[in-house]
Amino acid sequence: MGEYTGLRFIAQLRPDIAEVVREVVRVVVRDAGGYGTYRGLWEQLKEAGTPIPSEFLEYSRRNMIPFGMVCYMPNDWGDTQYSISPDGRWNVVCSAKDYGYHAVSMMETFVKKVLPLLIQEPCRAEILYEHWDEPQFYEVTPHETPRVDAVD
Repeated sequence: MGEYTGLRFIAQLRPDIAEVVREVVRVVVRDAGGYGTYRGLWEQLKEAGTPIPSEFLEYSRRNMIPFGMVCYMPNDWGDTQYSISPDGRWNVVCSAKDYGYHAVSMMETFVKKVLPLLIQEPCRAEILYEHWDEPQFYEVTPHETPRVDAVD
């Protein structure tokens, strides 16, 4: 049951977000991408003050973003990518078994409700369901929210 959904984007992360993501990516690369090493990215961001929506945290496969192996995507998608440059540019290409499990796709929830909290300039994200011929594109703009630890 369920089909793969692909997600890809390049986004300029906010400096505070980039610091957390960079550390998690460093651990994953150090551990050769072993499963389990990336567990907790979204919880770490939440602990650092980013108000990650609880509806996203409820998805059991949330940690497949950005580390999910690319499956059933066109060849031009290439392999899984989750690199972050020294200047905070995050290049993500991933997929997860997502389609058919939820009323609202995890990937769509991420693009609409999480990614805007992480970026400092607009970006374009692409979602492709395994059975689609063409992807859906989203223009994502930064959303200013107060840091959790800054709220009285």
